[in-house]
Amino acid sequence: GVYQDNQVGACNGALWIDNTRLVTASPTVKSSVVLRDIQSGTIEYSWSNMAASGVARIRDELFVSCLHSKTIKRIDIHSHEITGELELDSNILSLSSSTDSLFATCDNSTAYMLTIKEENGKIKKKLFKGHENCKFVCAPCLTNDDRFLAMPSEDGRVYVYRLHDTAIVNILNVHKGHQLGAVNVASWNRATGHLAVGGDMNGRVIVWNGIF
Repeated sequence: GVYQDNQVGACNGALWIDNTRLVTASPTVKSSVVLRDIQSGTIEYSWSNMAASGVARIRDELFVSCLHSKTIKRIDIHSHEITGELELDSNILSLSSSTDSLFATCDNSTAYMLTIKEENGKIKKKLFKGHENCKFVCAPCLTNDDRFLAMPSEDGRVYVYRLHDTAIVNILNVHKGHQLGAVNVASWNRATGHLAVGGDMNGRVIVWNGIF
């Protein structure tokens, strides 16, 4: 179906809560984050004054990054209450998640993994640095064994970081230099082990059979 609300505006991210409810994030101040019931087409709840650049989920919490901001909002899915904030060192360009961790890319060519412990809510932070990311959304992905992070870069490459010590273990050349633009997105096929990346000025999508 097609679901439209003129108050929501452009979409910077979307994720499913369950089989019928969808969350969307918008850079607009009004209706920045919207929880919508797809079956009825109605808006269950909306959060304003966030100007969201991305949205992610870990267990029963939503995490919303704010446009031109270092802040990530924490929202309880059930009560709809904003329960706190996470603060990084630079403005956040993209936000994604795995089972228990957030991945935030920032405009000073750094990326963070924020692991949230289920038993006590404590947050462990890891910093990844070496790629170029200052202007655009360059969304990373995890490999299927959750051991490596594939990080697209504005210099036409994909940097492969090892998670446990954040070391760069490989660099994949999508194209040479900046003339064809940034690599914007990486996606890992958990069934086949292929890595797909896209985002240069020629509109290409490149697939690797693994990362080494």
